[in-house]
Amino acid sequence: MAAVTLQRIRATLRRALNMAIRDGLLQINPARVVLLPRPQRHRPQPWTTARVKEWRCDGQCPAVAVWTPAQLAGFLVFVRDDSLFALWWLTALPGLRRGELCALRWTDVDLAEGRLTVSQQIAHVRGRPYLDWPKTATGHRTIAMDTATNAVLRRHQRCQRLAA
Repeated sequence: MAAVTLQRIRATLRRALNMAIRDGLLQINPARVVLLPRPQRHRPQPWTTARVKEWRCDGQCPAVAVWTPAQLAGFLVFVRDDSLFALWWLTALPGLRRGELCALRWTDVDLAEGRLTVSQQIAHVRGRPYLDWPKTATGHRTIAMDTATNAVLRRHQRCQRLAA
């Protein structure tokens, strides 16, 4: 198991055992003294020319790899005629989470004012999707859209209306 998973399990056990202490069922919390390995945090690394070359040779890549601005621009140019272009654009630029993107509705987008409001997300429990609040309290937010993002969404909305 990953170190972060072990940390979460321990936190759940500590909470339950602390409640048992509060109810007088235990004197001490044995989970308090358990030592676990620290989770390793992976820092994002850009796909530099050298990393791409190494990956092509031996298949090794960073745990968290990100595109350079030029690579992202190349991808967006490549998919510009794709019916999901607006999704690719919103994924790449404003930094929305997957579940937030999937739950986004036209009522959350104000093209006239150039704002996008994140108020819900799609989450999964046992492989079943459901509508939920954003992941954190700060996840409920309004994002100012630049003119390019606004234009992409206007075009997407027009295409959806024509298709309907």
